[in-house]
Amino acid sequence: MNGAAILAGAGVVALVAFARARARASVANGAGASTGNAVTGRVAGRYALSEADADAFYVEVLGQLGLASSPNRLRFMRAWRLAEGAEATWNPFNTTWAGRSSPGVRASRYNSVGVGNYATRVDGVAATVKTLQLRYYADLRARLQRDDTPELVAQSADLRTWGTGAGVSRMLTAFPGAIPYRTPLFGV
Repeated sequence: MNGAAILAGAGVVALVAFARARARASVANGAGASTGNAVTGRVAGRYALSEADADAFYVEVLGQLGLASSPNRLRFMRAWRLAEGAEATWNPFNTTWAGRSSPGVRASRYNSVGVGNYATRVDGVAATVKTLQLRYYADLRARLQRDDTPELVAQSADLRTWGTGAGVSRMLTAFPGAIPYRTPLFGV
């Protein structure tokens, strides 16, 4: 096989894996949405950040981690969000940080796994930063600190702990140029 065929095949595999993950998330979201404990009045699973809001969110998370935004860091975060298939309110990486563990951070359950819908951008950023500051994500933080390429950051074993696994690598392979905000096939 030539390189182009291998890359095309990897892209198809990534898209199929993404579609399966979206289907599982949809089922899980249905369970979470049925609890009826939304904080914001938005329907769980129907709120999507605009591209500008998402990029501002990433910049704010990076800033609170003491990092400047860079093309590498932003591309990684865009691919990470796409790999997560995130639809929870103000939670592009599907963190499960519980509001009760962090006074002032208001969250409701998005799904049965415990992913949170956050009431405001400030709450979502705080939950994401607090999660990333846990000891489980030291390698991920170190790779971001070094401003490694998105492909190197995506190889962090910490993403398995997070639950994303190889999803970011698959998105970076499927979309070697710019990471799309919304994929034409799945609308995310």
